Amino acid sequence: MGERIGLIVGTSLIASLLAIGGCADRSNSEQANSAFTQADADKITASCRVPSSLVVVSGEQVTIQPANNIPMEAFSCVLEGIRKAGVQNFGFIGNAALPDERK
Repeated sequence: MGERIGLIVGTSLIASLLAIGGCADRSNSEQANSAFTQADADKITASCRVPSSLVVVSGEQVTIQPANNIPMEAFSCVLEGIRKAGVQNFGFIGNAALPDERK
């Protein structure tokens, strides 16, 4: 459970920091994203040892769908790879709720 909470808190923190720093010129973001392909995303996910389904590229849209079982270090690796690739505009899909453990 602690790892899941850490992932949620870490993901929220990272998303907040990226939102603050993500106020770049939209045309520059689109140019950077247009050069990023699913093959690039697959190389990043493979090097970080996470499923390729974590990062999906569709046209100029780059989306990240975190899973509860991925360690924070691996998720950070993916975000760093995306940043190094020059992707400036991406989004997160999903908001996994913690199971109700009181039952």
